Amino acid sequence: DAAIAADVRPDAVIGDFDSARPESIAYMERENLPHIVYPAIKDDTDGEYALNLALEKGATEITLLGALGGRLDHALANLMMVVRAARHGAWAEIRAEGVRIVRVNGSCTLAGARGSTISLLPLGTARGVSIRGCYYLIDDYTLESDSSRGMSNVVTADEAVITVREGDLLLFHYSDIHGHGESA
Repeated sequence: DAAIAADVRPDAVIGDFDSARPESIAYMERENLPHIVYPAIKDDTDGEYALNLALEKGATEITLLGALGGRLDHALANLMMVVRAARHGAWAEIRAEGVRIVRVNGSCTLAGARGSTISLLPLGTARGVSIRGCYYLIDDYTLESDSSRGMSNVVTADEAVITVREGDLLLFHYSDIHGHGESA
């Protein structure tokens, strides 16, 4: 539905189509789009199947759209897809209105992001976390998933650098401007 609304022709359409509108299915058939249909009763989400296909086809950069809407459990599972991509050698991000979410892979630099807000959420334990160029600075800190320590920091410099030595650390970058900042 989102691809049709954005006038984007998908390379492939994947899922169980349990929530697809009849018009979207008709468009898919009319345009002869490659598609893979999974049963509604399955072990993994449609998002994971789509990510796996992208990885199998050799994708090294993946952007997930529409990953945060709807059910909270699906949104959380989609956050894990960013980590899954990294563990398979690809870089992934989630983009939604006003936010960009990436896994910090060693180091992440935000350029030109002064005044924007960031939050860091570890999945489990993230060791050796450092933040430069923000209001709250930390150096070689251990963030735990049972603490809100990494929430709501403000970028105060022309360049902010977030590093992590070990563990899975998600960076939420909130900005009114899409594409604001770069990830290294």
